[in-house]
Amino acid sequence: MTKSRASIASRLLAFLTKRRIEYCVVGDVRRLPAEIDSDIDIVIDPRSLRHLPADLLDFCVGNELQIVQCLRHEVDAYYFVVSWPDEHGRSNFLQLDFCGDYCRDGACFLTAKELLGGRIEALASNGTPKGFYVPSPPRAFVYYLLKRIDKQSLDGRHGAFLNAEWRRNPLAAFGEVQRFWTVRHARLIGDAAETGCWSAVRAELPELRRALRTRVRRPYHSRLSELARKARRVLQPTGVFVAFVGPDGSGKSTLAEVVMQDLAAAFRRTGSFHFRPNLGRHPSADQVVTDPHGEIPRGPAGSVAKAAYYLCDYVFGYLWQVRPQLVRSTLLVFDRYSVDFEVDPKRFRYAGPGSIPRLVRRLAPRPDLVILLDAPADVLWARKPELPRDEFSRIAELYRRVVSSLPNGHVIDATQPIHEVAASVEAMVLAHMAARTRQRMGARHGDILPRAVAGASVR
Repeated sequence: MTKSRASIASRLLAFLTKRRIEYCVVGDVRRLPAEIDSDIDIVIDPRSLRHLPADLLDFCVGNELQIVQCLRHEVDAYYFVVSWPDEHGRSNFLQLDFCGDYCRDGACFLTAKELLGGRIEALASNGTPKGFYVPSPPRAFVYYLLKRIDKQSLDGRHGAFLNAEWRRNPLAAFGEVQRFWTVRHARLIGDAAETGCWSAVRAELPELRRALRTRVRRPYHSRLSELARKARRVLQPTGVFVAFVGPDGSGKSTLAEVVMQDLAAAFRRTGSFHFRPNLGRHPSADQVVTDPHGEIPRGPAGSVAKAAYYLCDYVFGYLWQVRPQLVRSTLLVFDRYSVDFEVDPKRFRYAGPGSIPRLVRRLAPRPDLVILLDAPADVLWARKPELPRDEFSRIAELYRRVVSSLPNGHVIDATQPIHEVAASVEAMVLAHMAARTRQRMGARHGDILPRAVAGASVR
């Protein structure tokens, strides 16, 4: 059966109803489920929230999907990313944002009871039921208004949805607005909702946000819970750190760009580094290396000093630049890493003891995945004839030996077309994420592997 984001979303909402989980979809639902531009925001009964990971996993197993991301972004809010391969092996994603009470930074704006109370079935423009539930119009209006003001973003499309919800029950919607703002601010918002002109509201977004945060206080226990949540995020980052290694001509840079683009939907953001974090410096523009072994090597003392500098950059750069981005759910890709320094030290003008580059590699923070793009020496030499063919053969063999010995090392056949190489790498990244998510969720189906892994072409 062909899977689309719309069909998966429809099946999920039907599944919630079948499980007797009271829910409503919040936000701009006018084009749902046919068109899904971003994540789907779903409010559920807080009593069902504690069982949600197990329920969602049951749904995914029954529909041959995998959960690759579970991010707790509020005390009572979870962001899931569900993945599946299409008929061509490309990864597809559906982002789901579940919450109980609607909170921001520990401050509760609307309770789940308020949003679920009086929920109605969503209707298409022709009056046909859409098959899922939404809040009553006044609550749908105030929820979306609170969200846009708190995010300091209110464009024409947002305003059009607010206007539509306001018109369905203006008096009740104005009453909801008065709960959160002064009379002047409430009239400002009411006038915008009546006329459809939100420019005056946009001009006062910072003031409206300050007033909102002043009105909605954070209880002491909520602050403690929020601190505990943030501490867990730091201890269990939801980003992924991938290092692509291999000789010149193996296609690392091109592959890194493709993988970041294809997997961006599974993360909050993406980022890349070349070889090391470059702590304290702005990375210079990429320079084409035409003679990797042509520069004069440093002396023994200078080589050891440079190796020590690299190690400090790896360790402190990880703590200062890499780890914080992983905590923020970033896909970080390194084009070369410490493995390259160990295998091909001459490229980095190193001429000291051979044990030092090995030590640097062992002490450098370990990526989640180290992926070697492997190819026969003749292929590499044909792509970039910058070194003798025998040297390519020697270096390629060293790469295989080192990466194969790593518990997080994987060897990929880089002679395949780029889309096949990318599909294999993406399957590995998603398999790592799915396994990590199952472990953190305490899943009951940890023995089930995603189908995408079976199709990975690995040597």
